[in-house]
Amino acid sequence: MRDLDLTVMTGVTVTWTTSASSVATVDAAGVVTGAGNGTATITASAGQASGSAVVTVTQEVASVEVSPSVTELTAWGETIQLAAEALDANGHAVAGAEFSWESAYALVATVDALGVVTASGNGTATIMASAGSASGSAVVTVTQEVASVEVSPSMTELTAWGEIVQMAAEAFDANRHPVVGVEFYWESADALVAEVDALGLVSGIAEGEATITASAGAASGSAMVTVPPTFTLSGTVRDSRKNGPVLAGAVVRLENGKVESMVIGPDGGYRFPNVWGTVTVRVIAEPTHETETVEIAMEEDRTLDFKLEHTGTPPFHATTLISPQVIEPSDPTTLESITYAGRGELPHWDKQSEMTITIDTYLFDVRYAGHVVEFRVYPELGSREAAQGTVETYIHALGQIPAVLMPGIKHVDIHPGEGRWNASQTLGIIVIYPDREPGDFGEVFVHEATHTTLDQTHEGSPGWRAAQEADGVFISEYARDNPDTEDVAESFLAWFAVRYQSERLTTAEIISILRTIPNRLTYFDEQGFDMSPYTPSEIQYPSEEIVTIQGKVIGPNNQPVEGTFLRAWPDGADTFVDNVGTATTGEDGSFAIVVPDGSFILDVFAPGVSTESNEGCTFVGWHGPGGFTAVREHATRFKVDDGSVLDIVIRLPDHPDALPRIEWCA
Repeated sequence: MRDLDLTVMTGVTVTWTTSASSVATVDAAGVVTGAGNGTATITASAGQASGSAVVTVTQEVASVEVSPSVTELTAWGETIQLAAEALDANGHAVAGAEFSWESAYALVATVDALGVVTASGNGTATIMASAGSASGSAVVTVTQEVASVEVSPSMTELTAWGEIVQMAAEAFDANRHPVVGVEFYWESADALVAEVDALGLVSGIAEGEATITASAGAASGSAMVTVPPTFTLSGTVRDSRKNGPVLAGAVVRLENGKVESMVIGPDGGYRFPNVWGTVTVRVIAEPTHETETVEIAMEEDRTLDFKLEHTGTPPFHATTLISPQVIEPSDPTTLESITYAGRGELPHWDKQSEMTITIDTYLFDVRYAGHVVEFRVYPELGSREAAQGTVETYIHALGQIPAVLMPGIKHVDIHPGEGRWNASQTLGIIVIYPDREPGDFGEVFVHEATHTTLDQTHEGSPGWRAAQEADGVFISEYARDNPDTEDVAESFLAWFAVRYQSERLTTAEIISILRTIPNRLTYFDEQGFDMSPYTPSEIQYPSEEIVTIQGKVIGPNNQPVEGTFLRAWPDGADTFVDNVGTATTGEDGSFAIVVPDGSFILDVFAPGVSTESNEGCTFVGWHGPGGFTAVREHATRFKVDDGSVLDIVIRLPDHPDALPRIEWCA
């Protein structure tokens, strides 16, 4: 403030005013504050004097805010309106600002010039609004949620048993865009009509309609499956020969897309309800019988009986080798006493001199219940005491043979050295050699005593010859190769084992005996033999407790491998006699091993891959979860129970020539 002389005046009161307080305000000290965009005149007055200044306020955008700052969209095509606000440096809104909108990831979300965001893909995108050099952003997340499910085909009729239909489910969001990567839960509204697995594979069970539903979260879709009228397929499975037995343990399989199997019980019957359309029926009775396959159209209840042909192959090499447990040391014996009877001359054919010489033998009278057998021991076996010790090795086992066999035995000659036990039916002599292991004395004595006691009466009888002819197959290779001299003895031991000691046999052994010589077994049944001290045992016919391990062996070229030999072993078994079943694959690579229920491991022998091994076979190894293993403890344990059939596929390794050799192959 100045006077007329332009001298600065002090103590003067100045009043400040603004021409537009909406643009700028001024306080008593003259401090001007912008209040809005525009122009205002700020005036200072003192008395009659005044002065003024012009103030212009123009906001500049310092920052931008976008709202909502975080957004989630659940369907492609879903939109949301974003709002942008411009602020100056003091945080005041800048009206009339023009914004430029942009998406950092247009594959997830796009934005138009008005800030409308549209979901276009799953993921996260940043949406930016810019005004001048200032900008702000918001985060948009797109995660499709399933709003509806469609199942196709929407209607299906299953035209045959075993037919499998693949249902497809597709999930959609609220705007009908497909939702990928969805896991569906499949369910049948009537599992007694049709069943569906976790992958949407549907198979029919019985006549009717069933709704198949696929669910994803709270959304679901469905389709209708119809099963036409169904029928029952039933019949029996028997051996094709005269008086052929029921083939208990055989497996009847329905095949047509899926497989359903049934194990034949002691009544020989099978029954499959709810069958329709054309199906394949396969009957497997390995290793004794040929497999038979029939295709049948099920338009009504059908009866289909099978009569399978025996392979003609004897199941055993020799019946004395079936099992060393048919007669055990703990079984009863009729042995009563042993008495030294002095020395006695015994004529003997000497191979070196080619003449009969006289041998001064040790004689022992061994008394059994109601019968005395003279044991004659060659002097080469030592002193009288040594000879008696040798005799005592065998007399307990001889007393364990069935009573019917004892009367024909007059002498037992113990020769020195090595040789095969034999018997003379005319002289009543059993010749034995002390080199044999003691484990199977009882079984061999039964065989040889059959020669001394039964051969003359039975081997040429019409009844026996008729049984031989009706069976047409021999129980062992030894009997086949010597049909006139060894068949009675070989068959009698098998009959004794299955009729009186069946609990000592494996399931496979029982099946092989019953299926191979049914007429010979009946012949012995009808003779009324005195089998004391043994009593008939309840034959363990295969039943629901018998199961089958079956499948195919596939080679490196993905083709079936014929001639592969497999053995099933009970888990924990450690000797060869503990294996319970064997099989050799057929032309189509298939096999079936009948076993009692339980846990088993398989060893596998590949055919024809090596000329170094005796029979052209190579041990592949134990079947393990990761292929084949040479370590038995690493083998896969196959658990089979409740009359089930276990189906497996065994793939031979690419280079079987590199695998360890063995010295034999069945």
